[in-house]
Amino acid sequence: MNRLTTHFAPGEPAWVELCTARPDQAEAFFRDLMGWTVRREQLGQGSYRICEADGHDVAGIIDAALLHSGRRHGWITYFAVDEMESAISRAISLGATVLLEPRHLPAAGTGATIVDPHGAVLGLYEAGARAGVETLNSIGSLCWNEISTGDPAGTAAFYGALFGFTTDQLRSTMGQPYSVLKLEGRPVAGLLALESSWPNEIPARWVPYFNVAALDDSIEQVVNLGGASVLGPVSSPNGPLHVVHDSEENPLYLIELESSLRTPRPHRLVRQDSMAEPRTTPLFDSREFRDACGQFPTGVTAVTAVTADGRLAALTVNSFTSVSLDPPQVLFCLATSSSSFSVLEVAQRISVHILREDQEDLARRFATSGLSGEAKLEGVEWASGPDGVPIIENTAATLVGHPGQLITSGDHVIILVDVDEVHHKPSQLTALGFHRGRFLIPGS
Repeated sequence: MNRLTTHFAPGEPAWVELCTARPDQAEAFFRDLMGWTVRREQLGQGSYRICEADGHDVAGIIDAALLHSGRRHGWITYFAVDEMESAISRAISLGATVLLEPRHLPAAGTGATIVDPHGAVLGLYEAGARAGVETLNSIGSLCWNEISTGDPAGTAAFYGALFGFTTDQLRSTMGQPYSVLKLEGRPVAGLLALESSWPNEIPARWVPYFNVAALDDSIEQVVNLGGASVLGPVSSPNGPLHVVHDSEENPLYLIELESSLRTPRPHRLVRQDSMAEPRTTPLFDSREFRDACGQFPTGVTAVTAVTADGRLAALTVNSFTSVSLDPPQVLFCLATSSSSFSVLEVAQRISVHILREDQEDLARRFATSGLSGEAKLEGVEWASGPDGVPIIENTAATLVGHPGQLITSGDHVIILVDVDEVHHKPSQLTALGFHRGRFLIPGS
């Protein structure tokens, strides 16, 4: 139930958006029901509303008149794609219709809206600056997406061909045929069979599940806010759930989650500048280049990281800099040949420690090749931070955050870190420096 640190794999539900004719009413309803805070970002002549739970982006609200030609689609599930144009072409070849052509938003990515052959509206999303939702399964956030359809076989075939889903056939807790849609063996969405046949067919629909702290209290609040209790509570293997309508009769599930329904696979969006001109052979060798760059004095940092399965990394880095104040971001560079790269490319949390002048031994230890992160940390005083990331004690400063994009460039990768914790204490000691291949104390 942690903040996501990766982009979603193609085919995973990555975002949910409420397309409504009454965005102010919808914002008030979900702010009171889910405890969301809402910020507005400029979109054309209007604004897009980003809903946050505990500081993490969890959903969007859009005025149907602004982006969807006034058509109120209710909740739209957006699926991650690697390349928008090819995904659109594949969907059309499978019988889908494009409702909203691809639109690039510099602050987010590229999105499009289609309707599948069975009437379900869905979105496609090619991540850019944002991956999508920033947390899964936590209170107030998305935890599952489900399509209800009168043609389960045809629907499964369409999404299998579009995204590569496989299916496990089950029964829902209400006894209806149910399929779990999987990517590489991981559950990512559900398919509920409706009793629907020609000429009384019901259009298919994608519906989100949101986790709530207390289901009974939430249902009472839904009714008090002008929504409706539709079905439930129903016991499920992952916790009690309830189908409700919001104040505009859009269906959604509320669940008091007891165990996670889905866990995203780490999938880094690694971009290279494909438009760059072919490089010419430099008129100098790599040693000369390193010597020239070495004329620039830097500080020294110790970087630690932890993965979701508990693997650790510890390394010394001097190619470090701040990037942004709002949001707070830093970056560092790492050779792709580094033994730490396999941990950092799927890290769940990263700590960057600015070392003091008396911590040269620590810098040398973390720079030792052939040792695992666990071995480098032996004998070092450190505490377990968020998600178990090692936080080294008594450094000049510590920046803790979630890894953002990894950007490859030549034989190195640039790792962006979204900082959410800062620790530092006043000290008489200065920071450790590095210049011309040697550690130094600035001013000495």
